[in-house]
Amino acid sequence: MRVANFYYLGSALYLVFILFKSCTPSDKKNSDKSVVFIDDADQKHVFRQYPKRVVCLVPSITELLYAIGADSQIVAITEHCNYPEQAAKFSQKLVVYPNVSTEKVLSLKPDLILTSTEVMSVKIIEQFKPHQIPVFFINYRTLADIPRSIRLLGNLLGKTRRGSIIADSTEKGIERYKKYNPIHRPKVWLLIGTQPLYTAGKNSFMNDIIYTAGGENIAQSITNMAYPVLTREFILSKRPDFLIVSSTQKNTIKQTLLSLYPEMKSLPCLQDTSRVISVEEDILLRPTIRSLRAVEQIHNRILQKGGVSY
Repeated sequence: MRVANFYYLGSALYLVFILFKSCTPSDKKNSDKSVVFIDDADQKHVFRQYPKRVVCLVPSITELLYAIGADSQIVAITEHCNYPEQAAKFSQKLVVYPNVSTEKVLSLKPDLILTSTEVMSVKIIEQFKPHQIPVFFINYRTLADIPRSIRLLGNLLGKTRRGSIIADSTEKGIERYKKYNPIHRPKVWLLIGTQPLYTAGKNSFMNDIIYTAGGENIAQSITNMAYPVLTREFILSKRPDFLIVSSTQKNTIKQTLLSLYPEMKSLPCLQDTSRVISVEEDILLRPTIRSLRAVEQIHNRILQKGGVSY
């Protein structure tokens, strides 16, 4: 996988607390009282009004900003932001890998920068601290963090009502699958890269996608990193029933794997090509509302192959 693709991935996420000092969030453009937020990097932010000029450095967060109707507050996004269509056509795009230009960001006069440790080091805080521009981190570890972040963005940007509606709908979609409790869960290998063999560990939202879809991630025992590299010996010992790849890999992945690791021909997921589940890369790798489509596609294929029983 290209570095730019893995760029979207993430590591740890912990609970974000929204603390209100003396006002209730609304959809009004400004508030005359302070609202305090603590982001996913444990930073305290005090806002006296809703940010009006936002730089977003994460494609998944850009997508959520459009969903809650906060796109008029965006002044720049990244070169990788391609959804929805308006984002793909957005005029002001930033190069963020390996670093984002301080000068370029300052020229846009933002009052808020949105990012994630999935994308950037917390060192970016120091990059903009002298200029008094808050850098707000939103991270993901489970599917539940998607509606959580939608509500957070709604409260932060004055789109509380719309954010709540979309978050509620997303939660219902997640619960629709969570309510199923399979007697048997097939073993699933999610392949992010082939050289080396990157996958999703327990502390990743993609691990939760697999579980919610009815599968058992073969790397769920790996907790020290969100996106570990597996050894071929580990994969062979787990004998995954299904293999999940991005749609761009669908037609070549079996040949690629067997040319690199011929011993994998014994794996159940490679003996039957219908057990290779391809999902559009963006909905597989980015934590957004569209992640439910990834859950649905994986669930339906597993169910179709009789890989799960209730």
